[in-house]
Amino acid sequence: GKACMTAVPEEVVSAVLADGATAYLGTTGRLMPEKLSGAGPDPFTVELEGAPREAPELAVFLSALKPLAGLFYSRPLALHCDGRSWDCRLRLEDGTTVLWGKFEFTRLKVLRLNEVMEDAFRKTAGPLRADLRSFREGKIFVSAVKQAATPKKPARAGAF
Repeated sequence: GKACMTAVPEEVVSAVLADGATAYLGTTGRLMPEKLSGAGPDPFTVELEGAPREAPELAVFLSALKPLAGLFYSRPLALHCDGRSWDCRLRLEDGTTVLWGKFEFTRLKVLRLNEVMEDAFRKTAGPLRADLRSFREGKIFVSAVKQAATPKKPARAGAF
């Protein structure tokens, strides 16, 4: 008998820097070495440490998060995820770091983050750290990021 096959490339959700090498995350969660299809440039970079062979939850999350990039009060620059624990940090243009938590309530998290940060910036200057890991319990924690202390200049020895 005869067989007929039609090959269709898997759509790419995002380019990913997986353990230092560029890979492409497909809609099924597969990490692929080549990009055969997909949308244009990504609104922010994605870094994956301890990259698994597949990351379907990350693919679904990025599919929801990327279109929301314009809703953030400050432009997202980079998402860094640990492929073992799935702890993710989102770095924003204003220097804020967002500890994301579970891949749920994505749109709601963005909207609430904007409200909370507006209030936080009235009280303190940035950069700030926002922790959304307890979002399910209705909590967002915001704290100031401690700046590295500027080293003091050594005292100059005076002329004797």
